[in-house]
Amino acid sequence: MSALAVLHAVLLTCSWYRRSTRYTVDLVVMFKFLLFAVGSVADAVFVVLLAASLYFQFLYKVRGDIAARV
Repeated sequence: MSALAVLHAVLLTCSWYRRSTRYTVDLVVMFKFLLFAVGSVADAVFVVLLAASLYFQFLYKVRGDIAARV
């Protein structure tokens, strides 16, 4: 998932680089890539944690309902 996030950051950086009319890759471009990468990885971590927490929430709820019926 984080590999996709870094790929997304590369695409965002390339898009920004074309619009910014810069001719060289300088410190600003590398800093933008770093910011895009950190933001994309943070979004990926959030999605994974949200999915895991919802999965465990419903798993334990179903397990508790089955134990209550027995």
